[in-house]
Amino acid sequence: MLRIRGEQRRAFEAASANLFVERIYEHLQRYFPRHCALLGAEQMQRVIRHGWTKSVHYGLTTEPCVRSYIDLTCVLGGGFDEDPLLPWAAEILRDRQDLEPLVRSDRLYERAWAYIDAIASDVRDDQGRPTTDRFVVELNHFRNAPDRPVTPALRPTFTAFLAAELTRLFPAKCAYVGEAAVIAAVAEAMDCSQHYGFAGERAIGLFVTMRFLLGRGFTNDPLLPWVEQILRDPTIPDPRTRSERLHARGVSILRQWWTP
Repeated sequence: MLRIRGEQRRAFEAASANLFVERIYEHLQRYFPRHCALLGAEQMQRVIRHGWTKSVHYGLTTEPCVRSYIDLTCVLGGGFDEDPLLPWAAEILRDRQDLEPLVRSDRLYERAWAYIDAIASDVRDDQGRPTTDRFVVELNHFRNAPDRPVTPALRPTFTAFLAAELTRLFPAKCAYVGEAAVIAAVAEAMDCSQHYGFAGERAIGLFVTMRFLLGRGFTNDPLLPWVEQILRDPTIPDPRTRSERLHARGVSILRQWWTP
């Protein structure tokens, strides 16, 4: 009788996992070529393994389910399952009582694309083409704004200002998620920005806007490795410089990612 030792089994499992990653990467090269071109094979494999781990965590273990989850990661961001602006994602992913995995996966995919269709006008021009021009200009306005400290006394006013600016910049998304969710997202993002030492209106405004645009988990998203690199770079101790670097790299990536 053939016996397979533990190390042999692990080798088989590793080989099988590598083949799976290769199949998913080939799929992403076809459907998300800009992601693959910008990030490269090695980083995209990290994206795949990140999405695979999360998919399995939610009981979506078959290849079609995992592939679908990774597709949504590429569209919604690596932290979409925990984003309070996307509460329907967590609701569907955690509903294991009545829904089979494939049913949940299909429902998640359908709901995600309904959301994407609803907010698409925010990132398209009058001819329906993807564009970053409008909000890149607005990000530049933030970059040139005063950098007055956001004191506790000024925080409510600045929170309301940022929520209003986001509503103006992304009207479809804000209408979809609702005013209360927008205000809560701004407040949470402001807290997060201060964790990285951002204390002025300019730096906080840029951080909040990019987080709203790129997703709640953008600071540690494998799709956006440059964000964490900049935020944690010990050679950039000055928060203002970090904010400037984050803005410059973000604008460059957005233009390459979305602009035809």
